[in-house]
Amino acid sequence: MDESAPAVRPGGIVGVLAVGGIVAAFMQTLVVPLIAELPRLLHTTASNATWVVTSTLLASAVAMPMIGRLGDLYGKRRMLLVCMVPLITGSVICALAGSLVPMVVGRGLQGVGMGMIPLGISALRDLLPPERLGSSIALLSSSMGIGGAFGLPLAAVIADNMSWRVLFWGSAAMSALVATLIYLLVRPRPSRPGAASTPWERSASASASCACCSASPRAPTGAGRAARPSGCSPPRSSCCWRGAGGSCGPASRWSTCASPRAPRCCSPTRPRS
Repeated sequence: MDESAPAVRPGGIVGVLAVGGIVAAFMQTLVVPLIAELPRLLHTTASNATWVVTSTLLASAVAMPMIGRLGDLYGKRRMLLVCMVPLITGSVICALAGSLVPMVVGRGLQGVGMGMIPLGISALRDLLPPERLGSSIALLSSSMGIGGAFGLPLAAVIADNMSWRVLFWGSAAMSALVATLIYLLVRPRPSRPGAASTPWERSASASASCACCSASPRAPTGAGRAARPSGCSPPRSSCCWRGAGGSCGPASRWSTCASPRAPRCCSPTRPRS
C-alpha cells in the first residue's frame, strides 16, 4: 500500500461493504411484488415467469463459492469491483427488457453480484484491526436480511406508484454508487515481501516447483527398493525434498500425511548435503 495514501477509517470500509451487501440482497426480492404482473408484462405464461426469480437464486448459489476463490487468487478488492459489473449490467438489461429471455438473463447477472457478500466478509480480515472484526462481520452478515426486509416494501411502493422499470434503473444507480465507494474507500491489501504479486508469477512459481519434482529420479524398484517408513502412505504423484541450499533431492516412494497442504517426502536414508 502506498504510504502517501490517506488512511481510511474502519467505519467507512465497513459501511461501504454493508451497503454493498444490502444492494446485492435487494436484488433477490426486487421482483417479488411484480410476480402477479410478470406474465402480462413479459408476454409469457405464469410458469415461465417464475424463472425471473429462480434464475437469480441459481446464479447466486453458483457464483458465491467461485467468486470467493477468485478473490483469494486475484485480490478481494478487485473481485468486489468485478462483482458490481454484472449487478449494473443485469439491472440495465432488465430495465430495457420487453420479453422473458432478456429479463431472465439480466436477473441471472444480478444473482452473480451476490458473491460480493462473502467476499466482503473475507476482505474484512485484511482491512480491519482484530478488535473491530467480530462486530463488523456480524453487521455485514446481517446485510442480507436487511436488504431483503427493506426490498419488499420499497419495491411494492415503487411498483404501485411508478413504472416497474424504475426498480431496475434505481438498482443500477445504487450499484454504480457502491462500485464508486468501493474504488475510493477500499484499499488493496499490501503485498508480502518476496511473494508473487501477479497471477503469472504465481503460475510460473508453481510450474517451476512441479518441474523440479517431476524431473527427480524415481525410487529403485525390485529387491533393492526402499522399505516403507512408518507413518507414510503412497503418494499420488512423485515428490521431492529440498536441501538447505534449495536444490531438489531424489524422489521418495512414500509421503507423510503430516501436512496435507505441503506433503514432505520421507525415505529411510537421505543423501548428505
